[in-house]
Amino acid sequence: MKTDQFSAQDSVRRAVVKLGKRHRDWSPPAGRQGASLLRRRLGGACLVLSLCLSLSILAPVRLRAGVVYPTFTASSPNITPGGTVDVSVTVDQFDLYSANFTLSWNSSVLTSATIVYQNPTLSSPGFNTSNSGYLTYSWFSGSETTLPANSTIFTVQFSAASGVSVGASSAVSFTDTPTARSVTLSDLSTGTPSNGGMFTVDGTVTVVPEPINYGLACFGLLYLAAIIIRRRHPLRRPYSTRTL
Repeated sequence: MKTDQFSAQDSVRRAVVKLGKRHRDWSPPAGRQGASLLRRRLGGACLVLSLCLSLSILAPVRLRAGVVYPTFTASSPNITPGGTVDVSVTVDQFDLYSANFTLSWNSSVLTSATIVYQNPTLSSPGFNTSNSGYLTYSWFSGSETTLPANSTIFTVQFSAASGVSVGASSAVSFTDTPTARSVTLSDLSTGTPSNGGMFTVDGTVTVVPEPINYGLACFGLLYLAAIIIRRRHPLRRPYSTRTL
């Protein structure tokens, strides 16, 4: 193990030397102190190389100045049995030519997806809600379109499935089937979750009990309190009859 570890460190050190680092003419002092210093230097070199590798992977998208990389988010509301709920899809920043994705959910918990709001700036988006369990969204514009921060793209209304129990939940997830997640960025490059050009945050809808009618509950508590007080302190009659 130690032999493999030090050979790997030597490989890193040789790579750093080839890159023109100052390790070329450096040699560690003899003894335990020298070995410790060598490990620290090689550890720093590994960190630098790892950072460079990460940046080289992300560079095709993430390092272009002035390009906006959007994050699409689905909200996480609650729903009651037999009720409806609105789930909104928002975007933190929007400077795009196109946007495409699929929104999916558990059809045994949520049914009857209906679009109840569309952002008026994004003209003629394509929706497909004919399939149970998912909808597809496709929007394209011939010109660059910008929206205010945290704008709502659209809102979809769901109904609770028949017989669904309290405590059940369904993720509302961004997926790639059948319509893959992608955007056309302001520099006309394509952004996807895999290349860091767009990001998505899933939502969750949870089935909760019907809300309590607080007015009725307060009236019931007052009525119960009156009964208890009446029993503990019965009203005295104004006249009492005595047997002579």
